[in-house]
Amino acid sequence: MWARMGAAGATLSILAGAALGIGIEDGRWTSLAWSGLLASLLCALVLLPWRWSLMLALFTLSLAHGLSAADRRLLEGLAQQTLVLEGRIVELEWREDGSARLELVLDSCAPIDSSLPGCNRVSRVRLSWFAPPELAVGERWRVSARLRPAHGLANPDAFDYGAWLMRQSIGATGGVRAAPSAERLAAPRASARAWLERTVAAHIEAPAALRWARGLVLGDASAFGPSDWSMLNDTGTTHLVVVSGMHVGMVSLWVLGVARLAARLFSPGRWRQARWPWLLALGVSFGYVALSGFGPPATRAWVMAVAVAWAASGQHAFASFTGWWLALGLLVLVDPLVILRPGLWLSFIAVAALLIGWRWRRRRSGPLALVHTQLTLGILLDGAALFSFGRLAPLSLPLNLVAIPWVTMVLMPLGLLGTLCALLPSVEPARTIWRLFSLAVAAFEGLLALAAGAAPGWEPPATRVLPLAALMVGIGTVWLLPGFSLRWRLVVSIALSPLLLAPLKSPQLPEGAFRLTLYDVGQGQLAEIETRTHRMLYDAGPRTFGGFVALERLWPPGRRFDLAVISHADLDHAGGVAALLDRHRVDRWRAPLIESLRLPPPVAATLAFSACRAGEAWRWDGVTFRFLWPPVAEPLSSEENQRSCVLSVEGEGGRVLLLGDIDQRIEHRLLPMLSAHLVAMVSAHHGSASSSARALLLRARPQHVLHSAGYFNAFRHPADAAVRRIDEWAGCQWNTAIDGALRLTVGAGGGRVEAERSPRGVGPECVGVSSSP
Repeated sequence: MWARMGAAGATLSILAGAALGIGIEDGRWTSLAWSGLLASLLCALVLLPWRWSLMLALFTLSLAHGLSAADRRLLEGLAQQTLVLEGRIVELEWREDGSARLELVLDSCAPIDSSLPGCNRVSRVRLSWFAPPELAVGERWRVSARLRPAHGLANPDAFDYGAWLMRQSIGATGGVRAAPSAERLAAPRASARAWLERTVAAHIEAPAALRWARGLVLGDASAFGPSDWSMLNDTGTTHLVVVSGMHVGMVSLWVLGVARLAARLFSPGRWRQARWPWLLALGVSFGYVALSGFGPPATRAWVMAVAVAWAASGQHAFASFTGWWLALGLLVLVDPLVILRPGLWLSFIAVAALLIGWRWRRRRSGPLALVHTQLTLGILLDGAALFSFGRLAPLSLPLNLVAIPWVTMVLMPLGLLGTLCALLPSVEPARTIWRLFSLAVAAFEGLLALAAGAAPGWEPPATRVLPLAALMVGIGTVWLLPGFSLRWRLVVSIALSPLLLAPLKSPQLPEGAFRLTLYDVGQGQLAEIETRTHRMLYDAGPRTFGGFVALERLWPPGRRFDLAVISHADLDHAGGVAALLDRHRVDRWRAPLIESLRLPPPVAATLAFSACRAGEAWRWDGVTFRFLWPPVAEPLSSEENQRSCVLSVEGEGGRVLLLGDIDQRIEHRLLPMLSAHLVAMVSAHHGSASSSARALLLRARPQHVLHSAGYFNAFRHPADAAVRRIDEWAGCQWNTAIDGALRLTVGAGGGRVEAERSPRGVGPECVGVSSSP
């Protein structure tokens, strides 16, 4: 069947259906799509040849699966409602403060309020649990929790947590509540993997060796902590620490080699025709893949091994890419969301490059050919990884020349042999092998630590990522492909070299223009203001109780700011100050009181700090900055919010106001200072009901009002009352919780707002937040 219709055509049908299913979000559109597709399928079954009918059936099946896979988010109407969840813990992480973060695969989900709709379509949730009892992976629990739909911060050139949640099929995030109390329903189920992990752990003394044994033998990525992943990312060796296609291929080859040797010994005349060595190799490698949890790279390698074994054992000979297409189609058909994972495509790109690069190569063996392949393939994959993740490991190429043989020829054989010996009655052979494994791990980690310290991971500026990635992919491809002369390889490489001269910076703003970026940092505030040659921060964003600091995810380390204004000391505005000091350079500081920032005295003494007071002004590149609050002539308020530094920024295109967390009392005192309409204002106190006074709106008439608020935040900012007042007296409203980061550019033609997310709601150019969740 696959031979007649083509594995490529069938897989493309599956990919198209899955991609369309994931992309459809509107329920009415979905209903129409279903009706049309089912009608088309019925017509096709009657009118089309059977192979085209089968391809259409595969398309429809993958579309249905894609729709169901993408439709697992919690209903917005159930956000912040108390829900009762029953499920099994599949991932568990303990934090330094004693809290836990866990992922729960749900058996049931229901709101306590029976009048609310059910939530059974949510299959997986991610929870924080403060002061939890003893927990273990595999336990079943009944807990009460307040959830919100899976959602992430949306900032330019930053990690997309929301997309990651979708790829992991996590439909909601939230926290476990103390009441109703949690109840343990069942202990972890007995499994071969858990039993094998306990058996192996009994023979290993070194913690590092146990981590690598769990990663290489059992495919348990959770064995590695944040510091381990940081080191692996900096050295470009993350592909070596858990079961991958390379590991599966090596296991298959080892088993096949031993089995064929045995066949040659027992049946010298017919050992070449024996098929049982191929079946044994596939069976053992399948067990290895199952033990590792059927990860996409490992599953891809096993399916391709089946195709190779089928052809090599004397059956029908497939084309070179048949196994590749079969593996891709099977993975997407089983889990459509896998097409959103960059790791899947990096794995398949690597195999495709090897198939193309070695298919027509005249000399296919020898150390030099292997080194050439590793170097060129490494350049190609590093470029693809740079494009996908925006990060590059400088020493990845030379380090992998050592790391890949060390892991595949030393660590893996020792780990698998030690696991087999751990099953024997005598413990000495296993302990001897695991001691050797521990020494090999220690040597390997020492090399990685040395490399990471000498050249840590590099995050190039966003404007350089695409040109550098294209250069690396192009050079890697032209030197990997066979059939080209040295002259043509050099010519193409030189032709690609101008990509190195791509601009380091975005085009400069003209004199008198400025750009304000209000970042999506959750329930807090962080704004960056840029002129032609200067850059400043207004607030540093929040620090959550779990220790997350959004500022750490916004820019690569080493960013320089001429000035940082911390409007006041509340943690949702000043929580990122420590990270700002640690990762970036700030020339001058402004805040109402430096003492209120709670910095260590030695650190505070080194800062170029002065208090912000009304009337202070300066000019950068034709743009005037002026503090409007707090006043000089009276003592600071005892209320932290009322101390907020209020900043006015005015250029050729108009004026923008940043109000901190002041309330309507202070807003009324600012009215005499507002003589013209505003291009925009960042709403006071995240759009609370006590802010955005009608008198202020009537005087300022802002064209845009920007709210910095968290998605389904506990304070319900922006408040309905404030939103209604702004709707009456102002223009567009924007909300970082809905739109993501907001970029306001003010130039000679006025102000223009760009949202990181596509605007939703009322109107083509702005969001009607009064109709938002």
